[in-house]
Amino acid sequence: MNINTLISINDTTVRSPISVNAPRGFTPFSLEETEQSIADRFSKVAREHADRVAVCYDGQSITYRELDRQSNRLARTLHTRCGPDVEPVALLLDKGIPFFAACLAVWKAGKFVVPLDPRHPQARIAGICEDVTTRCLLTDTANQALGERITGGGALNLETLELDPCDTALELAIDPATPSSVLYTSGSTGRPKGVLQLQRNLLWSVANYVNSCKLHPNDRVALVSTLSVISAYTAFLGALLSGAAVYPWNTAADGLADLIEWLHAKEITFMQCVPSLFRHLAAAIPPGMTFPHLRLLVLAGELSTAREFALFRQHFGHTTALLNQYGFSETTPIRHYVVRPDDDFENTCLPVGYPMPDMQVRILDPDGAELPLGEVGEIVVSSRHLAAGYWRNPEATDRVFHRDPVDPGLMHYATGDLGSLQADGCLTCHGRKDFQVKIRGFRVETAEVELALLDLPAVKEAVVAVRNDERGERCLFAYLVPAGAGRPATGEVLRCLRERLPDYMIPAAVVWLAELPHTTTGKLDRLALPAPVFDHSQADDDPPRTPLEETLARIWAEVLDRERVGRQESFYDLGGHSLLAPRLFALIEERVGRRLPLATLLQASSVAEMAALLSREDWTPPWSSLVPIQPRGSRPPFFCVHPAGGDILMYRELANLLGSDQPFYGLQENREEGSESDTVEEIAARYLRQLRDFRPDGPYLLGGYSFGGMVAFEMARQLTAQGAEVGLLVLFDTRCPTHRRLKAIRRYREMSLLEFLRTRPTALAGSFKRLFIHIVFRACRLFRRPFPKRLRNAARFLFYRLAGNQYRPGPYPRGLTLFRVTVTEIQGDLGWSEQIGGPIEIRTVPGYHDNMFDSENVKVLAAALRDCLRRVQNSDENG
Repeated sequence: MNINTLISINDTTVRSPISVNAPRGFTPFSLEETEQSIADRFSKVAREHADRVAVCYDGQSITYRELDRQSNRLARTLHTRCGPDVEPVALLLDKGIPFFAACLAVWKAGKFVVPLDPRHPQARIAGICEDVTTRCLLTDTANQALGERITGGGALNLETLELDPCDTALELAIDPATPSSVLYTSGSTGRPKGVLQLQRNLLWSVANYVNSCKLHPNDRVALVSTLSVISAYTAFLGALLSGAAVYPWNTAADGLADLIEWLHAKEITFMQCVPSLFRHLAAAIPPGMTFPHLRLLVLAGELSTAREFALFRQHFGHTTALLNQYGFSETTPIRHYVVRPDDDFENTCLPVGYPMPDMQVRILDPDGAELPLGEVGEIVVSSRHLAAGYWRNPEATDRVFHRDPVDPGLMHYATGDLGSLQADGCLTCHGRKDFQVKIRGFRVETAEVELALLDLPAVKEAVVAVRNDERGERCLFAYLVPAGAGRPATGEVLRCLRERLPDYMIPAAVVWLAELPHTTTGKLDRLALPAPVFDHSQADDDPPRTPLEETLARIWAEVLDRERVGRQESFYDLGGHSLLAPRLFALIEERVGRRLPLATLLQASSVAEMAALLSREDWTPPWSSLVPIQPRGSRPPFFCVHPAGGDILMYRELANLLGSDQPFYGLQENREEGSESDTVEEIAARYLRQLRDFRPDGPYLLGGYSFGGMVAFEMARQLTAQGAEVGLLVLFDTRCPTHRRLKAIRRYREMSLLEFLRTRPTALAGSFKRLFIHIVFRACRLFRRPFPKRLRNAARFLFYRLAGNQYRPGPYPRGLTLFRVTVTEIQGDLGWSEQIGGPIEIRTVPGYHDNMFDSENVKVLAAALRDCLRRVQNSDENG
């Protein structure tokens, strides 16, 4: 970085802006070169850097020459199929080489790109396709089924499409005023808005990006943003139009722990991400790890705070520069701020900085008058290189885009953000003027979420606001008025919402109100909305009606630490989870006299439902090992084995997140069968008998968490030996018992009673109950006596751990998928490579071993598992 200098303006001492140091080999992107097409610029770069790597992803790479030829062939194919008209082409593709080839081909054919995120709900993707009226959708095998449903059978699979054999350029005369892309953002009318960019405007923003970040051919650019936002396009085009290499990373599927190792191993020199992702990334960096090759980190997409700067200074030292960038889909980057090592931001937001070329900023009051320095008003951007408006939405365009009355080539864009200008021209952003917000880097109009909620029959009124949760993260909170007399289940409302909106638009919490607050003039009073904390002192309006319901309601309230509980309130919506369920059922057995399996909660999660089941004379408790958690759907079912705790309630949210068309069954402990001496082989054989009675033929999709992963592995082995087909085997953070790192643990668990007490004196400081069970357990083993039945429930965790420690897995001829948590001391494949004959796919998910199924972490886990299941289904359909 340059040395800081001090200058004086209007008697105010300020620091002059500094820039990122230019690396050797950097050539500025001449702004005159923006008066051409993207295809022309790329062809020039491809000739100059023909043998350099252009894109490297998942162990595969492609040179500029190969990428140029591949995109030429696809461009010719599009031109032949669709003709010469300028029209939108939708891309339903994940990150990878085909996506970049498809983008370039669309531009070379004189058309423009409409990216679709395969992880978004089908309804949203279909709505975008309907709005943009595309005739052509390009996809791949993994997303073929979704593309066919959206287009009614008209999707083109790039992996099977027969391309034109000629790999030379079309040499079309493409006007720089041709559209380049339509990127959809959340819309204030309740429908997504498509921001239309022209080739000239996009090239201008790329030129500014290259020049501000000093991108050069030796850079390795990490692409971690989703492909449906403008920052991804400035990043990867900045690389491909300057001779650098693009290294995409799928954060949702591959996680953050592996991202850290990947950044180091691939010697990444440049990365851009949203601040929220950076916070999670920095939290997962092991102590002492450095990134000597990373020369520049760019934070963009939402406001950066002093917290991000502190994390940056802690983990990245003096070898990496930090650039805070500010912009919109409508403007692309307009400001940037190079953070100095000696800056001190206390608890404020980082400045968004100094202007890009031809991107002027003014601060206006509500009447449109320009405010003096230091005062806060709306940020208005003026430039000749803004977006061309919103696709087929002139009303929305006219609200925020205004042509200058004196200079017709100059446009003004009212951002809706509040900000202030300092004496040196530095801009500071103070948040949104209206209710448009950024969640995890994605722009969200709360009106779109509100309209989706109002579409639900159970909701009469809805307001969505932004608050900070207990961790200080910005989240959406929904305030709802029910349509009927009773309050609907919150979980069901959120499940319906997930079928319509992306994950980042789902409220973090729901507050039910009898009515929304209003001002004296009748307008909604947002300031009077209560704090987003559920009132645990108030029960549902529907109190218990029978003595049994009153008993159960008291048990519910005691376990959930509430004063009262209504008869229709769900155990889960009130904060219940799998760790509280054993206590709930112990109290039911003690006070009601009925012993029930924990899986009963899957059938009856409210007091009224549980009382109705217990009152039925013909009802039999579901003691079967095979339990339907989400039985609906036409896809092959996924069967998941319980962990050492013995229950399957922890899989409930995972099953729901996989969607209504994916059946999910749990394999739980059956206390009517088996004993404490069961081996993993015996447990697996017992579960297989019930599984094959239910589903005689494969393919079988199996999984298990922790100890359950060992059982699932053994079930897969036995199925293969029986000649059955195993389509998928998933282990959720399961360590192979023969792994060398576990020998010390196994030694402790298998030691004798006297040896245990002699070598583990610290156990005496623990729970007396747990110590007592340990002693009784080891004494029974020492004297070969049966374990007392009254203690069996409390000790079943020990039974399963012992079975797991003694398990010696035999060879398995196929591969498996291993989901590994980010916070762990053991890396790699956890010892499974020695046991299998096929490949191991390792997917990293957030959290540590005990919380990987918690509400936040399980969303990432579900997205990755959906991808695995979709691949299996597509493979079966194509096979």
